[in-house]
Amino acid sequence: MISRPLAAGLFIEQTLLPNIPQKIAVFIEEVDNLLSLKFDTDGFFTLIRSLYERAAEEPEYLRLTFSG
Repeated sequence: MISRPLAAGLFIEQTLLPNIPQKIAVFIEEVDNLLSLKFDTDGFFTLIRSLYERAAEEPEYLRLTFSG
């Protein structure tokens, strides 16, 4: 079984980016409540950071925007 952050990253990489040519906005509501959930929240925020950093080398990642 893979972690939820890894699954989310694979979904973005293998499904969203190849199939949606427009800009993609991901809204995260109640970020403070997210921290109390029983899953790897550090991994989740690390995923967001890594996606942001990949945009420097892979232009398709520039289409991703995260908002909270």
